[in-house]
Amino acid sequence: IIYSTSTTVCGFTSDTFRLVVPTATIDAGTDDTAYGCGIYRDTLLGSVGGLEPGVLYTYTWTPANTIVSGGNTVVPVVAPTGPTTYTLTVTTNSNQGGCSWTDSVNITTVDVNVVPGFTFSILYGCEQDTVVFTNTSQFTSSYFWDFGDGTTDTAANPTHIYTAQGNYIVKQVVSNGVCIDSLIATVNLVHPLSASFTTDLDTICQGQSVTFTNTSTTTTINNIAPTFTWTFGDGSSSSQFGVVHQYLHPGVYTVTLLVQDFVPCVDSVTRVIVVDSQSTVELFASDSIICAGQKVDFDATFLTGGMNTYVWDMGNGIVLTDEGPLGHTYEYPGTYHVTLNVDYNMCADVSDDMYITVRPYPAINLGADTSFCPNAGNYVLSDLYNLGNPAASWIWNTGATTGSISIDAPGTYYGQVTVDGCSNTDSVEVLKNCYLDIPNVFSPDGDHTNDYFLPRQMLSKGVVSFKMSIYNRWGQQVFETTNIDGRGWDGNFNTTPQPQGVYVYLIEVAYKDGRAEKYQGNVTLLR
Repeated sequence: IIYSTSTTVCGFTSDTFRLVVPTATIDAGTDDTAYGCGIYRDTLLGSVGGLEPGVLYTYTWTPANTIVSGGNTVVPVVAPTGPTTYTLTVTTNSNQGGCSWTDSVNITTVDVNVVPGFTFSILYGCEQDTVVFTNTSQFTSSYFWDFGDGTTDTAANPTHIYTAQGNYIVKQVVSNGVCIDSLIATVNLVHPLSASFTTDLDTICQGQSVTFTNTSTTTTINNIAPTFTWTFGDGSSSSQFGVVHQYLHPGVYTVTLLVQDFVPCVDSVTRVIVVDSQSTVELFASDSIICAGQKVDFDATFLTGGMNTYVWDMGNGIVLTDEGPLGHTYEYPGTYHVTLNVDYNMCADVSDDMYITVRPYPAINLGADTSFCPNAGNYVLSDLYNLGNPAASWIWNTGATTGSISIDAPGTYYGQVTVDGCSNTDSVEVLKNCYLDIPNVFSPDGDHTNDYFLPRQMLSKGVVSFKMSIYNRWGQQVFETTNIDGRGWDGNFNTTPQPQGVYVYLIEVAYKDGRAEKYQGNVTLLR
């Protein structure tokens, strides 16, 4: 580089020149190694010395495409993609000599990137699953695990227990102090086991079948399929997936489905099947032949299991539901068809019937009340309706068992006639039409009660003559009268009261029908 100074003196010109030769001492730095995780960074430590003042120096590094920053300085930041030789060039401008100096430095790259990796094996359980994780990462020295259920670990090869089934996102984070990387994987711990089934019927009649539909939720892993065991409660079983089973006997059966999976874990479910019995019905009555107005007691035997209702039809327009035992009265004669129908939920309805014969009460007529004189001979009473009926039988209050009876004394007579098992009764009062009962004692004491011995107080109008004589115990006649309507003996003889004692009477009476009667007996006089 030349510097000049011009001076003019007395027409002469003189120049002074200074010649500068630019110098520089250049050092691109010491060879180095860049460590990176696939991407490398390094700072080149170049230096330049021996520079001339006033000279403009330019710094250039090559290759320029890996210079990150500071490419016009001696300490650039570089990003090599592999082993690279970096050259530092120092130049001056062309008007300052166009000088150039170079130096190089070698940067070796070492990839220290980590490679995450792991495998896992599952130990399935019924209540919890155990997962064993095997670390397959490379170039790593530290580990962090996130098991996806809120728990973590820093072991290289952890074993983790999951207490609930599900899909878990497991993350592995590995590092070697320089590089860090991570890997995620899904651990599928879904292996549900739930036993369930449905039935087309839960109540049937004996002999019918039930279709069992298996609706269980199961899992097949490692080609190990679930197994199914049915027990039907009647001593039989099956290993089919779904099954149809027939129940031959009535009862209440507990059906169990047991499901076992690959672990093996077991789940079961039960349901109850009610098997109704095919019933029969038998109708009973206290009597099948009765008389009008009598009651019949009804009862029946049948099974009540699975029964909805039972209905009696009494045959006379009366229908009764769910009643029994029961009594029913038939008021009118006739033949009645009685039925009992039992309705079942699943089994066939059953019924039974019978006929009740209701017979009428026989009529009996002993005639109107009447009167007769006992001494005129026996009086005949007859059943005026049934006397000629060979099916009739009688019983009288006298003990007689004929259709007619002969009586010799007044009174009330009852007769009962029975025809076809039905009985009816009539009565008749027979009065005396001749004489009344003769008293055996009297007391003529003036109290106006029983003061006279008068066996004629209730004589019928048929008496036309009357004579009564009284004798004491010595045979002396103390009283006599022939008056039909007299008062009788007052206990005196010739106005003298007779002593207390027994007296003998003789009575003679005649009736308008020409009959005559005589009575002799004793009467006691009381004072």
